[in-house]
Order: sequence, then C-alpha cells, then structure tokens
Amino acid sequence: MRPGQELVASPPIEDTCPVEHEAPAATPSGKTFLLPVWSAPPMSLRSLHFGVAVIHNLIRQLSSLLKRLEVLVWVESELAAIRRAVADVEKSLKELEKGMQAVKVEVCWMREEKEAIEAKCKDAE
Repeated sequence: MRPGQELVASPPIEDTCPVEHEAPAATPSGKTFLLPVWSAPPMSLRSLHFGVAVIHNLIRQLSSLLKRLEVLVWVESELAAIRRAVADVEKSLKELEKGMQAVKVEVCWMREEKEAIEAKCKDAE
C-alpha cells in the first residue's frame, strides 16, 4: 500500500454462499471452510484509528473515575470512623459532666457541713 492510500475493508459479497451469514474460504493447502460475513459497512483505516482512539480515551476516563471512586470509598470509611470517635467522645463528655455535677453537689454539701461544724465550735467556746 502506498502513502496516501486508504485501506478499505469490505465484506465479501457472493451469491453462491451456502449459508446466509457465512462465506466460503480456503487455506493455502486448499482445504475449504466457512467464515462469518461482515455485517458492518466498509470502514477506512482512518476511521478505525479514530474508533480505537475514542475507546482508548473512554478507558482512560473510566480508569480515572475508578480511582476517584476508590478515594471516595476511603474518605467515606475514614469519615465513618471519625464520626464513631466523635460519638464516643461526646458520650465520655456527658459522663464527665454528670460526674462534675455530682462533685459540685458534694462540695456544696461539704461547705454547709463545714459551716455547721464551725458554728458549733463557736458556740462551744
């Protein structure tokens, strides 16, 4: 094939085909067999390269999207772990607040008791 020429692939057209969707073919030794007949219209080499480039681009885009999806899945799992940790910290904080409230009540009670004891001591003097 010379430069500037296009290679055109077209289906074999034979009326003597024994099977509707197959065409006879032969090996170099002369043995015959049936090949499927192409149903696609003639295609130039340039359009074939374009088709391959489109498919290659789609595969690249799919690969990029799959990588982004992997990152999203990782981020979601990390976010779930962080949410669990925050929930645990909130629970601990509530327990500490309850404990602090109980300590404050006890301190108040001890002050009152101290004041009562001091008053008794002053009266005893």
